[in-house]
Amino acid sequence: MLANIATKVNDACLMCLYTASGGTKSTVAEAVREMCLDAYKVQTVPFASITKKGASFDKEHYYGNAGK
Repeated sequence: MLANIATKVNDACLMCLYTASGGTKSTVAEAVREMCLDAYKVQTVPFASITKKGASFDKEHYYGNAGK
């Protein structure tokens, strides 16, 4: 029972913060999805910046052929 109350309080707090930051979704699931997608976009790094081995290597690695 107490855990259920805590979950509802957390959900309400999350929605309050989300709405205050300009969010427009109406459910917790939609709000979390939107916030996570935005956070993921900010942290996306081009694969070439990670490998630094050139386009040929990146292509082979993507298709599972690197090192064969």
